[in-house]
Amino acid sequence: MVSNECWNFRVGREFLESISWPSVLRKTIHDRCYCRRCYPSNLPDTLTVAHYTYVIPRGWTRFAVSVDEIFFNHHNVWKTWLNCYHGTSIESAKSCVEHRQLLLPTDVTMHGKKLEIRDGHISGEHYIFTTPSISYAGLDCYAHTYDFISPHNSRPYTIKVALQCKQKYDSIIVQSETVGAGESGTKICPYIPNDELEWKTQHRSSVMIYGLLLEIKRYNENLGIDPTPRPSPSSVIRDKVANILPIALLTVGQIYKFDCPIEPLIPQWMTVFGAVILGYFSLIFIMGSIIFKCCASYKGIVECIGGVLLEPLIIFFLAWLILGGVWILSAKSSVQHDLPNKPNYCQENLYKFALGFLLAVYALIVLIFLCGGITYLISKLRKSAQAPSTRQYRWHNYGGSGAMGNMMMVGIPLAASGLMMGLQSVPQGNFSGGFGNVFSQMGGFNGSGLQDVVPVGALGDIGAGFSDIGSGLGDIGSNLGDIGDIASNIFDIAGSLF
Repeated sequence: MVSNECWNFRVGREFLESISWPSVLRKTIHDRCYCRRCYPSNLPDTLTVAHYTYVIPRGWTRFAVSVDEIFFNHHNVWKTWLNCYHGTSIESAKSCVEHRQLLLPTDVTMHGKKLEIRDGHISGEHYIFTTPSISYAGLDCYAHTYDFISPHNSRPYTIKVALQCKQKYDSIIVQSETVGAGESGTKICPYIPNDELEWKTQHRSSVMIYGLLLEIKRYNENLGIDPTPRPSPSSVIRDKVANILPIALLTVGQIYKFDCPIEPLIPQWMTVFGAVILGYFSLIFIMGSIIFKCCASYKGIVECIGGVLLEPLIIFFLAWLILGGVWILSAKSSVQHDLPNKPNYCQENLYKFALGFLLAVYALIVLIFLCGGITYLISKLRKSAQAPSTRQYRWHNYGGSGAMGNMMMVGIPLAASGLMMGLQSVPQGNFSGGFGNVFSQMGGFNGSGLQDVVPVGALGDIGAGFSDIGSGLGDIGSNLGDIGDIASNIFDIAGSLF
């Protein structure tokens, strides 16, 4: 079943699609994975084929190539020819499969390209080189490695390329390895001696390709590093809100687009807001899919494009929020939800959703700036009170760069701690009182927990500064006390819609 399919097959298919591998030349019925799951350790590492050792390509995944069955049957290839490998690049592998054979140096392809001996390889050797060892074929000097990001889950992988072939036994010239392993006393393959690792021939038709091998590894797998840790609960909630909120804005705006005569622009404001957010993410997804299709080995370009588009998007959002504030808040004093025929009517779910969303975004912006200001104040006081002999502290190690990084990495945890303290003091989830307590707790903070990062002499100044800030925060908290209740209405409305 597809649900039990090894992930090597999925990633391998995505990689082949990204380089437009000719699907007509594939023979999927003979695909085979040799990873630890699909080919467990209790199965043999070698088999005997045509009286010679066939080394199983453990750790690789074969994507079978269609062969000339008449040729194979006529020459009894499967039973009498030897198994071998050829490390290469994905471009050369694709060309070989399309030509139905390996070509010799100085040969001219069907596209008019004259083949040359690769840089770093022995000049004057006009042979086709193969090896009975996948370990030798997989060396970096032969098998190219590609960085690839799966469009399915955005995980990074490294992929090596080799060809699996059958070779006529009497066409082979056997020679020793040519990578210097013997000089260093290194044994490359546990099953094939170093002096028998290279095969060469000038008979093109004596080497037949029957599989493309991909060694697919998660990025940094050899270092034991998991590049894709499980997402934290906060990131899951953030992603869910980012996905649901624009759809909810767009849907509510369209359902009630004629139900707000007091200000007809309110439903249009919500519709445009939701559509722009959805359009942004859709554009990033489409461009990312195209890039994965055409430029699989290039990493970071999606993030770069997203960053370029994000700046004008932020400017648009700020301008649109200001306009929304003018339209929504100007109607707040006179709006009513009971008499649809009156000019001051606005559908209740529509107006409360729009007002709640607007105030929640405003509150978030204010909170970020406040946290940033508090963090900047702490940093300034610490620096001003720090004597030359005082211990040096690397604030940039929190992960931010400059003042903005310090604001985000220190200010947000401070705000979160104040939020939790404020909400914990209010039973049964009363958010209206909770926000008041949030800012009261933050205002009452006296810097007692900063002894380990701020010199003791500066704590008094910091405490005084927090007292002044606290009075202002208390006033802001009283003005924002109803945001939690509005937010609960938003979720009720969204639940009824979906």
